[in-house]
Amino acid sequence: MIATGGPVSSYRRFWIPELVTLVVLSCATLILFAVSDLDIAAARWFYHPQLPDPWPVASEPLWNLFYRSAPWITGSLAVAGTTALIGGLLKKEARAFRTYGLFILLCVAIGPGLIVNGILKDNWGRARPRQIVEFGGRHEYTQPLVPASAHGKSFPCGHCSVGYLYAFGWWLLRRRHPKIASLSLVTGLTLGTMLGFGRMAAGGHFLSDNIWSGLIALGVAHTLYYYILRIPAREDSVSTLYPLLERDRRFRIAAFAGAAVLGVGILIGGVVASPHYLDLHYRTRLSNYPIKPELIEITAGRLDVELVLISDERERVESSGAIRGFGLPTNDLQVH
Repeated sequence: MIATGGPVSSYRRFWIPELVTLVVLSCATLILFAVSDLDIAAARWFYHPQLPDPWPVASEPLWNLFYRSAPWITGSLAVAGTTALIGGLLKKEARAFRTYGLFILLCVAIGPGLIVNGILKDNWGRARPRQIVEFGGRHEYTQPLVPASAHGKSFPCGHCSVGYLYAFGWWLLRRRHPKIASLSLVTGLTLGTMLGFGRMAAGGHFLSDNIWSGLIALGVAHTLYYYILRIPAREDSVSTLYPLLERDRRFRIAAFAGAAVLGVGILIGGVVASPHYLDLHYRTRLSNYPIKPELIEITAGRLDVELVLISDERERVESSGAIRGFGLPTNDLQVH
């Protein structure tokens, strides 16, 4: 299809239904979680307070696999984007792939990278399920779009945001291969949802965190495709994109070189973000000490500590906990 109007308005039959769908889903999500306790109810599916680990489902192989796969999913998107970009630069007949690669890289960098993790997750403050009173924590539950002071990182879900971006083929293939595009959309929605359930199983995110993560990721892809990169217009050789910039060879070189660096950065960042988990358990009898201690001092810089005093004729002290963090796949958590 050759466009006869502007680089955006000519394709409104594609982007208007998408935009309306995103807006309607956002409003429905906002209302649903504001008037119901669906977040709490969904989290209870995975919570078992009678067990030593109240979130045992997260340790099952399937959900543990999803938890650990997010960095590799991020890396695969970075590789796909960088490969398409470089291929488009090397072969003139494949120059459209330059824009496709740039689209994928910017989706990851702006969606999961900047908005989800950089701006919202580190600053919104929403407590995770395992941190709220209903699930043995000490913080209050807050609505997803309400900033909180709990210093939590629940909103939105970073892991599942990269999974949702596996739907990138919906945009790149929709006009030429609609069936494959639909398959890509289903794949992205399924993968993002499964990653989200994996984080819910660990008490790391609410259901609303996952839904908003998907809306943000897909909204960024929609915006980049139609309004910023204007890929449909490029494919149809519409010349009214950004003529002053695109005629400047230096700008093109700088733009695509920067995108290549961005791809490498995303790949490295994804690998460095490999999750690690370690259970802690310590037990000692008071009889092991020469003098029975009358005072136990606990020093914790950035830890949530819960003390449970139990009358025990065996006179022992037990402590348990868990360490969660991120690093290289070859890293390991150790306690000294």
